[in-house]
Amino acid sequence: PRRRKKIFAITDLPPVNSGTLTWYVTETNADSTVRVGKVVIGMSIDIGDTLFGARLSSTDWSVKTRDTWGNYTFVEGNYNSKGNFTVTVDHEDVDTVFDILAENQARPAVYIGHEDYKNSIAYGIAQDAEIAIEYPTVSILTFHVEGLT
Repeated sequence: PRRRKKIFAITDLPPVNSGTLTWYVTETNADSTVRVGKVVIGMSIDIGDTLFGARLSSTDWSVKTRDTWGNYTFVEGNYNSKGNFTVTVDHEDVDTVFDILAENQARPAVYIGHEDYKNSIAYGIAQDAEIAIEYPTVSILTFHVEGLT
């Protein structure tokens, strides 16, 4: 089935000091409403290569209650996405990558696990970053991204 794009990242815009970025969002179905939730523009930093085995999940913030007769009531809420990633980092980049993650641990950013898997793209906060220096040329970074709703 064909689905609308809910998440996407454009990573090949040229760096410029000033200018105007214009984009158009249209809906081909007259019965639908076009919505844009978040647009984040900034410099991208490639910290390494995501390995297979990434884990993606979500938390549902809806409220489900049952009354004394066993009947359910549902109030639909938001959800947030989460991901656990393992990334190879070149040895010469270990200190820089560690510093970037430490300096930005309280600032939301866009994290792209892999562009082919759109649900591995999250606007959120990186947590529990750990770098293991295990191999002669690369180190292994593991971290968790908690997406914002």
